[in-house]
Amino acid sequence: MATMPTQMQAQRGYVLLWAMFFVAAVLTHVTVSMTQAAAEILAVHAYIEKQRTFHAAESLVDHAIAEVKRQVTAAGQYPAVLQAIAPPVLPGTPVGALSVQRFAVSYVGQPDEGPVNPAIEGLARFQGMTALAQDVRIVADIASSRGPATRLVQVVTFHLIPIYQFAVFDWNDWTFRPGPLALINGPIHANGSIGLGPASGLTIDGTVTTAEHFVHLEPRNGFVRIADADGDFQHMQVGGEWLESTDANWETESVARWDGRVQAHAAPIQLPLPLDASGQPIDPIEVIRPGTAADPPELIGVRYYHRAGLRITNTGSAVDASGAPVVLPAGTVSCATFFDAREGQNMSVTQIDVGVLSVAAPANRIVYVDANQLGCGSAGVRLVNGEQLPAGGLSVATNKPLYIQGDFNTQTKQPASVAADAVTVLSNAWTDADSTQVTGNRDATSTTVNAALMAGRAWQVEEAALAGDYPFLDHGVASEHLIRFLEDWSGQTFTFVGSEISPWDSDLASSALACCGSLGAYSPPQRIWVFDTSFLGGLQALPPGTPNIHVTVGTVWQDCGDATHPGCED
Repeated sequence: MATMPTQMQAQRGYVLLWAMFFVAAVLTHVTVSMTQAAAEILAVHAYIEKQRTFHAAESLVDHAIAEVKRQVTAAGQYPAVLQAIAPPVLPGTPVGALSVQRFAVSYVGQPDEGPVNPAIEGLARFQGMTALAQDVRIVADIASSRGPATRLVQVVTFHLIPIYQFAVFDWNDWTFRPGPLALINGPIHANGSIGLGPASGLTIDGTVTTAEHFVHLEPRNGFVRIADADGDFQHMQVGGEWLESTDANWETESVARWDGRVQAHAAPIQLPLPLDASGQPIDPIEVIRPGTAADPPELIGVRYYHRAGLRITNTGSAVDASGAPVVLPAGTVSCATFFDAREGQNMSVTQIDVGVLSVAAPANRIVYVDANQLGCGSAGVRLVNGEQLPAGGLSVATNKPLYIQGDFNTQTKQPASVAADAVTVLSNAWTDADSTQVTGNRDATSTTVNAALMAGRAWQVEEAALAGDYPFLDHGVASEHLIRFLEDWSGQTFTFVGSEISPWDSDLASSALACCGSLGAYSPPQRIWVFDTSFLGGLQALPPGTPNIHVTVGTVWQDCGDATHPGCED
């Protein structure tokens, strides 16, 4: 009878043994699972830390690129040596500190001047132009107190593209509606729409890009011909139909006709201007406004006022770039008054004798005239006797309306530019005494200006837009009116050789176009408009202080484990 307890005890022992095996198995599984979970948690933490350090290193690279742009803008070129660039303060974090182990920015090699390579992304619209390219190497090494570090090494190529390599560069809509036959040689770009409506004909030998639309403006039905990649001129009108960007087949037809040298909806082009309080680039007219000692470095870099080697100041005297007084030769500055029929008022202007000024031209050949209180009134600035410029050229800038009287830069032509609120050309026959006469008694004679011009327009709505044909041409006046006139040019020729840039609305000389005939401010000349191809001969052939467009292209990028990998070394 003792067998039953013994059997029950044995069964209990087996059950206990299996229970122990089961518990052990469960514990083993739990242990393995916990180990795997811990490993996964560590992996996730490592991934998170890697992402944190990676994005922090990226922010350092972006900071370096912005600082190099700032230094280049301030200098107007690549500085001989980059100023030391300090890393930004990394944001605080409650989950582990990040620290900058290394941050270095340096040139790689020397600047390389040559034709723009249109195959590089972002540079196609500058085809045929010259750029100065410089490689910059950036090293950003970020460590974390809780995980792996990140070292990024990037080589960035900075391209400086001088703006005066455009035949025409307009910040807004650009329309061209000449009466006589016209030829434009060189690139054309508008950040708005382009409308063409010649009465006789227009031939363009250069790329045409617009950020918006490309259209024909009726009722002027003269031919429009644009060169393709082989240099053959292809018509905008074929079979009675004008090819416009509003057409459904524009993309394929424009490429087939002009090999991509005419582009609508292209990227807009902006100068590297500082940002305003809303984060947008400042109004380009700030480039010609007077500066102050309180201007930030970015503004100092773009204002002619600060870049000028000679400033004719609002006291009637002059100073150099450091603010030291400069004694100008006798007769350099004088006062004059004449009637401007377009503005409908007498203009008391500061008159600069360029021939006399040439003797005292600054080394960098940039002159700024601050005509606010020169003792001559503050209506504007007039350049006279400008046939011969100093060797190396001359650039004159002012925030006022500027008048060029007589031939300019016609003897031993030099690189030259004028930047002003507005530019009016007075012919070789101009006399102040006749300025109040009716237009027919203000007879002009043929006159030539060889210079790049950066000036404002007095905007008005185009007739086509008023008719409702092209509502996107909401403001603009035909490009042939950017250079203003005040005389009867009937039968006379105005020759312009240079580059026409229109970045802003006129701030002061804002009266609407007043042409033509005896009741208008002027009668138009026969116009010969030629892009100065010498501007394509390299940076030394450009006017002093030419503003540059910046294009940044990342060429080499590495995420380095440490400094021992090739290309990652200190």
